[in-house]
Amino acid sequence: MVVKITTQVANSVKKEDSLANLLGDFGKWQLIVFASVSLVKLSSGWVQMAILFLTPNLTFRCVDLGNFTEEIMNNTCYKECGKYEYDASPFDNTIVSEWDLICERRWLASFNQTVLQVGILIGSTIFGFLSDR
Repeated sequence: MVVKITTQVANSVKKEDSLANLLGDFGKWQLIVFASVSLVKLSSGWVQMAILFLTPNLTFRCVDLGNFTEEIMNNTCYKECGKYEYDASPFDNTIVSEWDLICERRWLASFNQTVLQVGILIGSTIFGFLSDR
């Protein structure tokens, strides 16, 4: 029994060695392929992480609330507020400040990432299938 297992292991090692000999060592060609694939995949990482920079938690205040004159950024939501002002110190312009994704519309910021992921899932499935034809 031990001889049979040892023979199987030796045969699998020989197959791996022959494959490694066929492929060769890590050289210029492997470096070029590695760099090319890494550059292509780097942009997909930016897309996946972009939501962190597009939808930060911004401080805001209501600027259109009638007699209310408080000038501090208090992050309070008012039903009567028509316009909000945002603290632009971390980022000048984000989708949160551009589309007023605060208060009852805050869920739309997360939904944006969900739609992106569903689009990637459906698009890669459909176009992956079509590209194989």
